[in-house]
Parts: sequence; structure tokens; C-alpha cells
Amino acid sequence: MPSPEALAREFGIPLENHALAHILSRDELKADPIHPNEDGYRILDESILQILISTGGL
Repeated sequence: MPSPEALAREFGIPLENHALAHILSRDELKADPIHPNEDGYRILDESILQILISTGGL
């Protein structure tokens, strides 16, 4: 199975593949063992926003 990075390159799709791992590796950014809290979602939102801006999506 191809990696997310390989699929993104193949199809020319922007990929943000680090923010969620960062969030879920820190208890202070999670509401429970698998869901981000408000601060975690803010980081994820900002990361996605930056990808959209840098690739011309916004």
C-alpha cells in the first residue's frame, strides 16, 4: 500500500501529515486518549490553513 506522502505526490494533493501526530503525542492537547481538545484543534486548524494558503487553496 502506498504511503500518504506517495499518494499526495502522485495525485498532486497537498498533505498535512504532522500536526495530528504532534497533537496526539501530547496529553495537554487532548480531551481524551484519542480526541484533540480546543488547543489541539486550534493547532490542527492553523496547520491546515497554512497548507491551503501556501498551495493557493485560499
